[in-house]
This record gives sequence, C-alpha cells and structure tokens, in this order.
Amino acid sequence: MLFLCCRVFWLLCFLTTSSFFSLMMTKQTVRYFKHPKSTRVRVEELRPMPFPAVTICNLNLYRKSAFGNDTFLSDLMKDGYSGLPPTLNVSDPEIIKKASNINMTEFALKASHTLRGTLDQCRWLGETVCCDEVFRATMTQMGKCFTFNSVKYITEKGEALSTFGTGTSRGLYLRLNVGQDEYTYGMNMAAGFKASDVASMCGKRCRIFPGLQLFRILLDL
Repeated sequence: MLFLCCRVFWLLCFLTTSSFFSLMMTKQTVRYFKHPKSTRVRVEELRPMPFPAVTICNLNLYRKSAFGNDTFLSDLMKDGYSGLPPTLNVSDPEIIKKASNINMTEFALKASHTLRGTLDQCRWLGETVCCDEVFRATMTQMGKCFTFNSVKYITEKGEALSTFGTGTSRGLYLRLNVGQDEYTYGMNMAAGFKASDVASMCGKRCRIFPGLQLFRILLDL
C-alpha cells in the first residue's frame, strides 16, 4: 500500500510540473510571436560641443609673385629646394654675404599665401561668415598657416566656437583656392593643402588635393 501511495505521489508531482512547464512554454511562445515592444522617452538638454581647431597650410611655401624681379632670391630658393644643379656658387664669399643679409622671417611673412587668397568662402553653422573673423594666421615650418577656432581666437573672443551636431549645416564648410599659378620650388612638389586635427578621418594630419571633398568640408580648388 505504501509503495502504491509513493508512486501516486510522484506521478502527481510529475504531472504538476509538466503542466506548469507546458503552460509557461505556451505563454512565452505566444508572447514571442506577438513581438512586444517597449518605448522609453527621456528628455535631455542639448549641450553645445566645443568645435576642434582646424589648421590649413598650403603645400607651397612662397608665392611666385613675391619674388618680383629679384632673380638672386629666386635662384637661391631654386638651388635650395629643387634638387637641380645649382645656379649660384655658394662658395663665393659675395654670394654668402648677400644671402646672409636676407631676413627670411620677414620674407616668409611677405611671400606666404594670404588668408584672403587662400579662403574663398567660409560657412559656419550653415551661415556665410567673414573668413578673417574666424581664422587666425600662424607662422610655422610650412610657412604661414591659418587656424579656425585657434587659441588666439579664443583668447580674443573669450570662448571657443561650439556646435550642437554634425554635418555642414552644423559645422565648418570651406572653399579653398590652392593658387597653383603661384607655386615655386619647395619641399613639396605636389599641389594642395595640409590640414591638421581632422583626426577622425586620417589621424592628426591630412593632405588635401584639388577637387577632394573631405570630412564634410568641401574643397573646390
């Protein structure tokens, strides 16, 4: 009798657990095929993000027109950068003396590409702005470069330029003039620009060549 009671008890336990399992499986299967969705709405304040500084440098150091009729200076630059047989005798004391009297810093400031000659159009947050207002010139080893949202600009204005999103309507749009007719002998034989701090595209520095569209900045050269 006891054995029979034990068998009945375990049979009832098995039937109960099986029924519960079948019920839960049925409910979950029905719920799965209903594809339930839940939506949570959260209101967040849109905060401005500081826009990075962007520096544009022409690959050409000196404009051809800046040499004028000074053939000595033109030949000096040619001998220094072209890799061709030298035109001047650099061992001549007169040549050395004449070359040492040249103020290269002053010449670089005068001969480098100008801001207005480099930047044909500037648009910030979808609106056309004066390039002189948002760019500042800086002398570097590549000559005169132009920086958007530079430290000098922030110091003058008291705050950095910021944006609320991405894209040309919420960022920076530039149309550049490469000025290839002004190119002379230099360290780079290519025509174009070097842009720094376009980090998410190609590291810290990119080379921008005529006709290239880069990082939402249209460059029509």
